Amino acid sequence: MAKILLHGTLHATIYEADSLSPHGGGAGGPRLLRK
Repeated sequence: MAKILLHGTLHATIYEADSLSPHGGGAGGPRLLRK
């Protein structure tokens, strides 16, 4: 359960960061997750 909650929180945080990004987002989040 904790892993699911953590994943959901992380996804929401990245989504918010992408939405607030002046570049439109989508580049920084996925790259960070793939490392």
